[in-house]
This record gives sequence, C-alpha cells and structure tokens, in this order.
Amino acid sequence: MNALFLRLEAFEPRLYFQPCPLGTAGRILCHRLRRIQRIKCRNIQTLPSQHDQRSPSSLSYPANPFRGGADSVAKVILSSIETASPFKNLTAKDKILLALRRRNPDLLLRLFLRVQEDDPAVICSIPRTTFSEILQLLNPGHFVDQPKRIHDELSSLTVEALGIVPIQSIFTEFVSNIRRVVEMRRLGRRPLGINDYASLLNCARACGDAATATAVWNDMNQAGVLPNTACYNHYMAAKCFPSGPGLGHRHTLRVIPYNLRKRAMGKSGSSRSPGFSVGRGGIRSQVMQLFDDMVLRGLGKGDLRTFCYIMIALAREGDIAGVKSVLNRVWGVDVDALLRDEESLYPVKTFRRDSPLFPNTYLLFAIAHAFGSNNDIPTALRIVDYVSRQYSIAIPRRVWAHLMEWTFVLSVPRFGQGREEENGALTGKLPLNSVESLWVTMAAEPYNVKPTMAAYNRYIKSLILRQSLGKAQEMMRKGLACYELSAKRYRVERRRYLLARSLWAGAATPGSGVGTLWRRVHLAEIETRCQRLVVERWVRLLIKGFGLAKKNPEWEREAIPNVIREWRDFLPEQRVCYGTTGGVVTLRRPHIRGARRVIAAAPSEIQLVDDS
Repeated sequence: MNALFLRLEAFEPRLYFQPCPLGTAGRILCHRLRRIQRIKCRNIQTLPSQHDQRSPSSLSYPANPFRGGADSVAKVILSSIETASPFKNLTAKDKILLALRRRNPDLLLRLFLRVQEDDPAVICSIPRTTFSEILQLLNPGHFVDQPKRIHDELSSLTVEALGIVPIQSIFTEFVSNIRRVVEMRRLGRRPLGINDYASLLNCARACGDAATATAVWNDMNQAGVLPNTACYNHYMAAKCFPSGPGLGHRHTLRVIPYNLRKRAMGKSGSSRSPGFSVGRGGIRSQVMQLFDDMVLRGLGKGDLRTFCYIMIALAREGDIAGVKSVLNRVWGVDVDALLRDEESLYPVKTFRRDSPLFPNTYLLFAIAHAFGSNNDIPTALRIVDYVSRQYSIAIPRRVWAHLMEWTFVLSVPRFGQGREEENGALTGKLPLNSVESLWVTMAAEPYNVKPTMAAYNRYIKSLILRQSLGKAQEMMRKGLACYELSAKRYRVERRRYLLARSLWAGAATPGSGVGTLWRRVHLAEIETRCQRLVVERWVRLLIKGFGLAKKNPEWEREAIPNVIREWRDFLPEQRVCYGTTGGVVTLRRPHIRGARRVIAAAPSEIQLVDDS
C-alpha cells in the first residue's frame, strides 16, 4: 500500500497502479484509469451543453476533472483505496471508527443507523470521548445548512412544483436520526457529557426546533450536567429563530401591530409564521431569563453570540431602545449620537483579537436583522457601515443579502393601500427605488459585492414594478449568467460523481467518498432547478408588463415579440398570452420532444451507492 501514497498533482496519464485493491479483477482499475485519462480531453470538452444551446463553449467542462479542490475525484479515490478493500472484513465498531478517522459524516450516519438495527451494543461500547467526537462530526453544517439556504428562497408551492423534499422533512429526518443514535447510547446506561448536549442543542438550533431544544435542556438539567456558554447560545438561538425558512416568513417577522397582536394571542405556530410569542412569558423574557441564569452560574456575561441573541430577542418585541442599549454598553456604539452627527461620537471600545466580545460578521448580521425587522433600514445601514469601519470588518455577502431582503420587503407593496394602513404595514415603508439605491451602493467602491441570484431576483422584480423594463432586461441578462454558472457547476459535479462511481464498478466494495459526491450533485441539481424557475418567472413578469402594453403601442408591437424571441428557452411550455390594445394574443407552443431543457438526471443514472 505504500505505493499508493502519491501526490495528487502527479496524477498523470502515464501513472500506472501496480497493486490493485483486494477483490478487484486484475488490472481493471489500472486500465480504467488509463482509458479515462486518454479520453478526458477528447470527450469531456465536446459534450453538448444541456442548458445553453447558444453558447455551449461557456458551459464546457474543465479539461481535467481530476484536478480540483479537496473533494475532487482523485482525492476521493486515493482516500478510498486504503479503506475500500478490507472494509467488508472489519467489525461494525471498526467500521465506525474508520469512518470517523476519514471524516465521512454520510457513511458514519448510515453505519450508526445500521448498527442500531443489527447490534445496538456496539454504540454503547464506543468510548465516551470518541462518541462526543462522532456527534460533533454529525453536525448540521453538513446535513441541513445548505438545503436550508436553498429553501430560504422557495415557497411551499414552489417546493411542491419542483417535486423536492420539503425542508421540514429534512429537519425532521435529521433530528430523528440523531435522536435514535443518542437513545441507543442511553439505553446502555452511558451518560451524555457536556459536549454531547452542546452538539444536540446545535442540531436543534440549526433546524429551528425549539421543542427539541427545550427537551434536551430539561434532560441536561435532570442529569445534573452544568451547561456552558455554547449550550446557552444554542438554546437562545433555537428560541430566537424557530421554524424553518420560507419565502413569506420575512413579512411575519416584521414588528408591526398586526403581527404583534397575532403573536400575543398565541397564533404563532403556523408554517408561515415562526413560532414564538410576545408579551408576558414571550421571547424577550425567556432569553433574558437564560442570560440571568448564565450569570448566576458563574459563566461570566457570555460572548458575542450571547449578546447578539439578546438583541434579536429584544427586537422581536420591538424593544429597539434595548437593542441600542446593548450596543452602547458592550461595544460603545451610541446609535442615537451616530444618527445625529458621527463626528461627535466617542471612540468605540477596543478588544483584543482573541476576546470573546471582539466584533465579527455575525454582529453585523444581528444589527441588520434587528433593525430591518423593525422597519428601519436606513439606521441598519448606518450602524453596519460604522461598526465595519471601526473594527475593520469586511461586510460579507450574507449581510448585504439580508439588507437587500428587508429593503425589498419594506419597498414592495404586499396588500392594498387600505389594508396596509389597517395592519400597520406602512410603518417604515420605503420608496420603490430603494432596492436600486442599495444595489448601486453594494456594487460600487469600496464594497464591490458580487450579487447573488436572490439579489438579482429582488432587483429585477422591483424594476418591473417600477415599469423600468429596459433596465430589467439588462439585469436579466446578467442574472442569466448566474444560472448558467450554476448549471455548469451541476454538470461538473455530476461528471465527477459518475467518474468516481465507474472507477469502482469492478471492485468488491465501492469508495467511501462517493456518497459525499452524490450529496453535492443532489444539492447542485436542486439549486440549478430553482434558479431556472426564477428566470422563467422574470420572463413571465416581463411579458405581462403590468399593463404597459395597453399604454404603449411600441411595446406590444416590437418589444414583446423581441422578448419572446430572446427568451424563448424560458417561456411556458404550452402557451404564451399577453394583452394588447386590440385584445389578447395567445401563442401556442408545439410539443416537441426534447425541446425543453431539463437539468434533472434520470434516477437510473445517478444513484446513491451503499458503501457500508
């Protein structure tokens, strides 16, 4: 096996593997490697584009798919060669320990669930420190964070139309799997430690499962385990951010009289409204009680995350004065003086870089979220910019995206004028051109932020609402480049997975890293399908034009036909309708097999292999 310790940079066509893995037919692996290396430049670059027939060269595959990042095919294969051969001969416990050493959470979770059915005693025999390390490896960052980011821009109807798994089902499955592993551990009378409880609370936080977080917290107190700062932070976060992502949850998070009355009445647990209450026994009193308990137990006053969650809890009930007080007492940021005159401000408090209170990007996010949800985007922008300059923190794309979200929510009308006045939705209302102003700010010096597809979506929608259809088409062309890049990324990930799986087709056991590649393919496919749906909506809104055709004859006679011609690949499948001064024009599309470009791979082509 020593001959297999090779540098990936030396993975060249002349390379010849002398020792084949056990259980592999003689020289099958060697011949496959040589064959793929010979045809890679000929076949990979000349594959026809499935997503853009106009510019296939811009979406071609890399010249060598074996050269890539840390999860490239070559590294997965070389990592699997040492483990795949003797894997079937190992005991269940040794398989788990080997998966832990290889840092493979997908394989590790499948092994745990299989062991639970076959031999539960194996879970109880794992040392305590090793079990804590396993729970830390099964972190939500690998299993739920990226699907949550994708679903943050999807409504329930869109999820159903795309035929993808709802995010709540992903949350439920993940929490259920972790709970099953822990229950088997406890049935063997193995107590959980502080690190185990911190990992469980982190899982509940990521899934927005406040009920599970409360159950874990109560169990920790009954077991006599004293929580640390991380446990308090995870529990606070689960209370501040309950429920999962969704397209309408930003409107329900706005602090307006209608939403506050609804939450005070206890109507806060629907799928559209994240479940927390306000008033007596509400989110503010719950988080402040946790903070007081933390101080009484001698954990100091927490860290930066602790105060960020306190600010968010205060903002949930509209206590902006409390948010300003926290910023002033902890970091020396006097918000009121900043809004009056920045030149007269006292210097902010200084901290060492290793201080738990040293500001980072999450503080910027908490400020944007607290003031944005309270309908005060101008103040949020001033504070975020001031704190970033004072502490030399670059404003990340996540914070800009959050500011763009709230700017869009506060500028685009959601209901009629009379109903918005009745609900208090006109509080903090911004003009329609606010989204464009923020767009220009974030794209210019000194920020130079590269917009995401979600940012393009909000900007283009605001332009169409303002009847700025020429500028909307210009932004649509730039947004299309984001979709094409996502489609290219999906095809590259799919190619890597199929190559890795084909290399191990003749072996007795598949590579242990193929499951990770499959997950990346699956997520890339969902993201690409969602982005294509966004482009199709742009085209529908542009053709509809919000009544512009009936006011402008030039638009109905020249502009709409040009739009249909340019964006024909993203038109509705059956027919296209738009109004004119003389009536309604209906264009029926002929049904041509294969005319519609579908990026979803057939189930028979991409399957998750069982490498356990």
